[in-house]
Amino acid sequence: MIKFGFAVIPLPRSGCAFSAILLAAVVLGAAALAEEKPEPLSEEIVVKGTRAPDRYLLGWHEYRSQHFVVDSDLPDWTVAELVRRLEKLRAVELRNLLAEDVAIPGRVRVIASSASLLFSDLARDRFFTGSSLRCQTYQMNCRWLVNNEVFDNGASAAFRRGACTDDLFVAANYFVSRLGEPTIVLPVAGGRVHAEVIAHEVAHYLASVLFFQPPPWFREGFASFVQTIGGDPLENPPPTGTHIQRGERVIEGAVGLAPPGLMAALCRDHVSAGEALTWDGEESSRRPGRYHAQSWLLYHWLWNERSRGLSEFQRRLANAENPDLAWRQVFPEFDPKRPGGAASLDKALLRYEMNLGGYIYSRRKAEANTRYTESTLAPSDVHVLLLDARYSVQPQKLDWLGPELTKLLEEEPLQVVGISWHADLDRTSPLLLLRKAIEKLPLDWRAWLMLGRAEEDGERKLVALQTAVKLNPDSALAHSELALLLARSEHPSDALPFAKRAVELAPWDAGATVALAQIAATLNACDEAIEMHKRAVRLGARADLHAQLDEVIGRCAPTRN
Repeated sequence: MIKFGFAVIPLPRSGCAFSAILLAAVVLGAAALAEEKPEPLSEEIVVKGTRAPDRYLLGWHEYRSQHFVVDSDLPDWTVAELVRRLEKLRAVELRNLLAEDVAIPGRVRVIASSASLLFSDLARDRFFTGSSLRCQTYQMNCRWLVNNEVFDNGASAAFRRGACTDDLFVAANYFVSRLGEPTIVLPVAGGRVHAEVIAHEVAHYLASVLFFQPPPWFREGFASFVQTIGGDPLENPPPTGTHIQRGERVIEGAVGLAPPGLMAALCRDHVSAGEALTWDGEESSRRPGRYHAQSWLLYHWLWNERSRGLSEFQRRLANAENPDLAWRQVFPEFDPKRPGGAASLDKALLRYEMNLGGYIYSRRKAEANTRYTESTLAPSDVHVLLLDARYSVQPQKLDWLGPELTKLLEEEPLQVVGISWHADLDRTSPLLLLRKAIEKLPLDWRAWLMLGRAEEDGERKLVALQTAVKLNPDSALAHSELALLLARSEHPSDALPFAKRAVELAPWDAGATVALAQIAATLNACDEAIEMHKRAVRLGARADLHAQLDEVIGRCAPTRN
């Protein structure tokens, strides 16, 4: 089985001086944080909610396990099963994908509910699962489907046999929240925790850690390839006319299966290889799931037919190379910009699709800690979680956001994320309300983070960000903001442990990468600084970080000339 390597922190390995500083920072650890109790920071302002929260915001709890924070209004027994499957599937996916045990720090937030809102507005990732209780026949390929006329006039509505229909079409979502937290939105229908959907979304998180901004086809192909570890058992009867059993009689979930549901979705509707490679990640509501299915086929084919090339392509993605350039260099014969390149890939995929068989799948067991703690979740906190999830789905349509934030702050005027977000929209200062919020909730790490971002006084800013890091060691954003502040201080190397931790927690975080670039430039490690600069630009560093990126170029350009 082909495995691929993984580096928890995507830092360059060259540059002795910079490497020595990295090692020194690891040994020394983070700077000591302020232990004093904060003095009152706000004026005497009275804040009181004037609006009762909507009913769907009531009755939520937060469940914290080793690697997940689950926010849910589901019954306790359903959440217990959800936590068990989350932890188990995360462990099993890592065990089957990586040749070595790798510790990935931090937690993933999961929003799980049966509320109709999650299905209609918040779950943008729509795809097909591979199996169900009535769709369990193994080794179904497109040739078999066509020869047995299992489609109704080629339409996408139904099969004449079995239940590999549009009932297998599901929805969920994965995004990075306003607080920098990797977040899964998980609709739960009929109290059933769908393991294959969980496996798909957990795979999205792992891909964001393992690979540097993979293209949409790879992201969805990888997730669909992995999701079959959570599928229902598949029947593998002997071929017609013989009693000879080939392989397992009943095939349990495994990474890399070709289950009937995915084959059916692929055979009903598909796109060309060239379209898949240039896909922007959006599916059509009229023909949903077709790009997901084609992306799965492409990844499945690469894994089994071009395993060395796939390993090299994944290595390049892990090393932050441009994905389009990496594809052309690893698979020049399938370059969509080269005459005949896309057509050659289409032919190869069609042959594979029509005669799929004899492929490799993996099922390795792994232990998981499924214990968790429980606490009550305030309705205002639920409200801001759902607003954040909705924003991730509709970032370009914001006419709803202002009124919703107003409703949120009428429910709880000191909801700190809402205060900061509303101030950003209105271009006003949130300082007074954030200071008041900290007096009320001095242990709320979010309040200290938002205060640290809003403060203009350097000392107060430093104390606020240090406190946020201390209260939540799993916050990549808090570490990143503190690293950015320290990188501009008289002792920029003090930022290194915090930037390093931020990148460990969130390799996709541009702020920590900017801080690393500044530290390297200050130490005259310009090769590393320029490399970090390039990564930060590719990560889409926000506008207020561009000045710091320009400083890196200003320091290193003369050296390079």
